[in-house]
Order: sequence, then structure tokens, then C-alpha cells
Amino acid sequence: TTTLVIVDRRREKRDERGAAGFELGQDFSGRWKLAKSVNFDEYLESLNVSSTHRKFATRATVEHRIRRWPDGDNTKYEVCVVNRLGKKCELFTVGARPIESSDARGDPITKRTEWEGPDKKVLVTSVNSTAGALVDRRILTSEDEMVMELISPTRVRAFRIFSRVQEEKEPAAGKQLTAFVRHRRWWRGTPSPLVEAGYYHQ
Repeated sequence: TTTLVIVDRRREKRDERGAAGFELGQDFSGRWKLAKSVNFDEYLESLNVSSTHRKFATRATVEHRIRRWPDGDNTKYEVCVVNRLGKKCELFTVGARPIESSDARGDPITKRTEWEGPDKKVLVTSVNSTAGALVDRRILTSEDEMVMELISPTRVRAFRIFSRVQEEKEPAAGKQLTAFVRHRRWWRGTPSPLVEAGYYHQ
């Protein structure tokens, strides 16, 4: 019995740390839309991307949709990149073994993501590709702004600045019921049970 109590307390303590964010690190969850790029064309040129493809890439609308949750004592992320070509999602655990993927041209790459420093504020992805070793750093500069720093094998740096997309909130139940009550036009002046229950809001 004593052993079971100790295990349960450890589990509760670990879950509390996760809920408080001590183990999970920075939270990049949400929908992020590309707002601005800095030096991105030069970055792509350093990767030997053609001028035609660079022009397309620099003008493309991009959205990142990110989810985060605990994976034992680590952090798991799902990052979905959405553009006119479709949606591509990657699932990874921070600090785990590299994952195999492909770049925009379909060439194979391997990625490994880990935290930069003990404070777990910056998410760093190291990429091994046919063009060489690349580094992507993901940073929150504010609650509504996320910056990705891209570093090419020749140390050319670019920045992709994303703004948070505010999710549309569903109408409050009271407002929906208000419209319903008004539409029904309760007859003989008898108050609606919804009004008496406090669900009718002006």
C-alpha cells in the first residue's frame, strides 16, 4: 500500500509540472499566418533554389497550425504547414531521435528538434539535406507574434514573421436563445421558460 501511494504522488507531481508548463517548455500552439519575411530570397538563393521557385516561395501565403501535448517527461508537437499546394503535417517529440521527411522539392531530409538552453524558450530544428546542414529556430517575441529564424549551410539568415490567427468564438448560448425567443414571439404575454430560467439576455 505504501508503494502505491508513493507512485501516485510522483505521478501527480509530474502531471502538475506538465500542467504548469515547467516540463513542456514554450507553448507555440495555435494558428499562425505569415505576415512578413526578411532576407528570404537571399536565403533560398544560397540553397540553389531557382529564381522561378524563389519568386513563388516569397509570394506564397503560408499558415502554421501547431498543437502541443506532454509525451511522458518530454514535449510532443504537431506542426502542419498549409499553403496553396496543400497541407503537410509533421509529428515529433522534442529531444527524440531524428525523423525522416522531405523538403519542398521532394528531396529526402532528416530533422531533429530540441530546446535551446535550459529555459526551453527557443525550439531549434537541425536539418540534414542534400544542400547541407540547415538550422531553424522558432521563437515567440510576444503572445501574438512568432518568428522563425532560418540559417542556411553557408550561414545566410532569413526571418519569417508570423501573426497569431484569432479563433472565431461561437456565439454565446444566451444570444442564440435570445434570437430564438424573439422569433417565436411567445403569445398571450406568457413568459418563456427560458426567460424565467435566466437564459434570455438582452
